[in-house]
Amino acid sequence: MSDRRVHLHYTFDLWAERWRRREATGDMIIVRYADDIIVGFEHEADARRFWEVMRERMQEFSLSLNSEKTLPNDHMSNLPIGSCRPPKDWRC
Repeated sequence: MSDRRVHLHYTFDLWAERWRRREATGDMIIVRYADDIIVGFEHEADARRFWEVMRERMQEFSLSLNSEKTLPNDHMSNLPIGSCRPPKDWRC
């Protein structure tokens, strides 16, 4: 396992799980592969709060989010669970 992934495990994974247990008011899902992260929320208010504190958390460890790949959105909100087809207007 690379140092980068170990660093993210302590910087993000453990912290995000704790945030989910203590702060989230609805369902929350976290998917991470290497240094790519997808986080989904049942409630928009949770997403907004998480977004703010996650940015602060990353800065504490001298990490930054890729502005080209990082954006809050609701493109997936109308897909049924288990669907793997993105909406027609979805851009990667």
